[in-house]
Amino acid sequence: MSARLERLAVVERLRGLRVAEAARTLAIARARLATHRDRLCELEQYRQACIERPQPRPTGIAQLRSVGLFLQHLDSAIVRQRQTLADQQAVCEQAAAQWQARRRQSEAIVQLRERLQRDEARRRQRHEQKASDELATLARRRQA
Repeated sequence: MSARLERLAVVERLRGLRVAEAARTLAIARARLATHRDRLCELEQYRQACIERPQPRPTGIAQLRSVGLFLQHLDSAIVRQRQTLADQQAVCEQAAAQWQARRRQSEAIVQLRERLQRDEARRRQRHEQKASDELATLARRRQA
């Protein structure tokens, strides 16, 4: 193997490690996204259950305010969770784009290595053919 192919093999191996690292990052981002989705779903279901559940009639203004304040806090938590989910979606998209870019770079390195190997094999074959032709020519000259 030529020195160039050996250096390219090192680069290929390093690119493979970067692709694997990007894939791990993407998997973590997707897992976090799923967790945030689940939390949002739980909050929305809990709010819906609070609204649909028959409540005893508030006996006073303080109790009425307390229920209203609780729903406001729950709505605020839902809004924050939606924003967190949107932020995590952006992180996930960025991680996916980085993984795809690194994978394309790695594939390009592999294709380059394969092309160089084919070129080297052709050069070696031509060299061997030339040496064989020269031996045949020398053998014919000796016979003549």
